[in-house]
Amino acid sequence: MKVYFDNAATTRTCDEAIDAMLPFFTTKFGNASSLH
Repeated sequence: MKVYFDNAATTRTCDEAIDAMLPFFTTKFGNASSLH
């Protein structure tokens, strides 16, 4: 039997990463595809 484990799609995000990114999700957001 072949088994495929896709860890990247199902791994829980660590609390440190969430805390670091939270400002960019709430107040410092922008469009990375826009010209600046």
